[in-house]
Amino acid sequence: LELYERGLVGHRQTGNRSFEAITLNGMGNVHLHLGKSVRAMELYRQALTIDQEMGKRHSEGVVLVNLANVYLQNGQAQPALQLYRQAEAIFRETKDAAARAGVLTNTGLVYTTMGRPREAQAYFRRALPLYRATRDLSGESATLTGIGGSLRALGQPRE
Repeated sequence: LELYERGLVGHRQTGNRSFEAITLNGMGNVHLHLGKSVRAMELYRQALTIDQEMGKRHSEGVVLVNLANVYLQNGQAQPALQLYRQAEAIFRETKDAAARAGVLTNTGLVYTTMGRPREAQAYFRRALPLYRATRDLSGESATLTGIGGSLRALGQPRE
């Protein structure tokens, strides 16, 4: 964290807004991992503002996912789902199939934890072809597991 903070000072001194946003996002990740969700949220919001001002759409999507994760850590599924939807739209726009697949799978997992397997399955099924197109076997496997769990919850375990 100390290295991030030193780096942040340097990026601000040199006016490197792009690296400032990247550093703020990284610091947010550390704080989230340490369970300091309020501080993580502050850092992510600063990074998001910079990314939006600079028009860095992909980076904006990444920060939105991280913000969603803060809400999830605090047991707030609805704001997380809204942020995932925004991020998914950005990743569709920027044509990042791998990031889009990850967001769709995460959305399916949130619906699973909410006890809404039909919605979960819909998101898993949208993610699956993206994982296959990007040859991400790990993501594909996790998504197939999610589909299986949602089918079981719907009483259709044999599909």
